[in-house]
Amino acid sequence: MDIIARDQERLAFVEVRARRSTSYGTPEESVTPQKQERLATVARTYLEEQGYTDVDWGIDVVAMEFTTRGQLQRIELLRNAVMEMS
Repeated sequence: MDIIARDQERLAFVEVRARRSTSYGTPEESVTPQKQERLATVARTYLEEQGYTDVDWGIDVVAMEFTTRGQLQRIELLRNAVMEMS
């Protein structure tokens, strides 16, 4: 988990993924089901440790694509990109 932030009343857990090439897929595709499960576990653990019992929250992904020279080509915020897993 890269960032934990407030978005008004919502608590946002944010995973930032970046790629210089799509040879192995897009940044958002790199958030595999296994990674999603780990992110959900981290979020739930944080909420429990902080005593948040009734808070609106979600896991977002920031997808960044760069050219091979390192210039930003695309940046996108995908809200609720990871659904809570039980």
